[in-house]
Amino acid sequence: MREQIIGILKSIRPDVEFEGLDTLVTSGTLSSMNTLMLVTKIEEVFDVEVPVNKIRTENFDTIDAIENFVKMLQDED
Repeated sequence: MREQIIGILKSIRPDVEFEGLDTLVTSGTLSSMNTLMLVTKIEEVFDVEVPVNKIRTENFDTIDAIENFVKMLQDED
């Protein structure tokens, strides 16, 4: 799953090396538009629905946070 998430991130921001980054959103690496694109791709790739009220910085600020968030969404289905 981690590699899929990194692949999604690279498709959104091919100019960024995501491995080793401590923060994605709070550092400005991902803009709000990038985050919305990420949400759309996560929904498509992992067949989950991301509730609007769950689109928060803490769910998308690190690769680990994104992975844990997707797993949580999958467990809810």
